[in-house]
Amino acid sequence: MTIVPNDKPEIVIIVCVPNGYSGSYSALAVEEITKYYLDLKDAVAPETLVGVNALVP
Repeated sequence: MTIVPNDKPEIVIIVCVPNGYSGSYSALAVEEITKYYLDLKDAVAPETLVGVNALVP
């Protein structure tokens, strides 16, 4: 289990690997999920959104 980010918790990640040998298997998954979440959080939304039924290049 991990809490992301540590200073101001926003999400909790719990990973269970069936028949896993040690925590190293789940640690890799938690690392990838954390990276994805933080990268997604830092992403900038476009200033304008495409309208309904609009053509996109």
